[in-house]
Amino acid sequence: MRSSQVGLFLSGRRDNWSWRSVDCHFILSSVIVTATMDNLTSEPAVACTIPTMERVLLKKGVNSISVSFSINDTFLQSKAFATTPAIAIPFYERCYHNISVYTMVKNKRKELIEWIEYHLLIGIEHFYIYDNRGTEQLGLFLKRYLELGLVTIVYWPYTPPSGAHWNIIQSASMNHALKNFGPFNKWLGYFDVDEYFQLNYTLIKSVISKSYTLADLFDYRFPEHDYPSGAQFVNCQISCFLSQDEIVASRYTLLFQKCNIVPIHNHCNTAAKMFIRPHNVPIMQNIHVLPIGMVFAQNVTLGQFGQFRHYHHGSVGSDLNIQGIRDESMDEFIPLLFSRVITY
Repeated sequence: MRSSQVGLFLSGRRDNWSWRSVDCHFILSSVIVTATMDNLTSEPAVACTIPTMERVLLKKGVNSISVSFSINDTFLQSKAFATTPAIAIPFYERCYHNISVYTMVKNKRKELIEWIEYHLLIGIEHFYIYDNRGTEQLGLFLKRYLELGLVTIVYWPYTPPSGAHWNIIQSASMNHALKNFGPFNKWLGYFDVDEYFQLNYTLIKSVISKSYTLADLFDYRFPEHDYPSGAQFVNCQISCFLSQDEIVASRYTLLFQKCNIVPIHNHCNTAAKMFIRPHNVPIMQNIHVLPIGMVFAQNVTLGQFGQFRHYHHGSVGSDLNIQGIRDESMDEFIPLLFSRVITY
């Protein structure tokens, strides 16, 4: 939904779908709105237009409205399958950003600061961080970024049903970000905190010198009339040859210093990641690729524009380090990042 519209979204995941319709009961105005439904995928979404009375109150500064929901089942024609009690739905202002990033984490506090600061350096404007059952008081740790309006934390306390793969929780959070924050972003990246987006040498110079913004470069290289849904980038493995504990515990050493070996047999085309145009993408089912029918640039490389760097760990003193090539392409960021990282 566009940011100029006012509506209420509900989404979830289902094994089967026999719902005939969903009604939104707005308590204050006593108006019942039949929702529009998108149930063509495993993650259905329903949307209700908010009545005039509630809209007026929202414009006057009221920050929540009360709504209940009725689910009408195909096989129960005479009554609702289920009706919820009235719940207060909070509303709040959202700022518009040219380019932001979604990620989901669980106890990744030690890795977040450098990841955030690097991506701020290359032009990312905002971060939507979904905290999946973490225990590290992420809001307190990222307090400075929250106060500056650089980070939004969404607490995501869900676990997959018994027998289901964990990524259904990630998929649900991806769509939550798409529906809730997508209308307020021109570009939205989807990738993990052990993945860094790298522009090629020419482009990064233009960003650091402030000749162009990162969003400007995306707009120019991937025009909407050619690639309406966005761009997919190769994701290259970078080896550390340290244990995972040593990677995060090496104080005063940046990731780019600890991890700089590119394996000889590097498979950059596996696990590609995306930057999308949210207003042209109706659903995110997979963090690596968009659904069939979406038009986007595929497997873009560093030479063409940029790539992702996936920092995975090896083992200390491993013989693997003689089977790779030392990569110095991120070294120029080391002094810049040292001056920006607030704690590590």
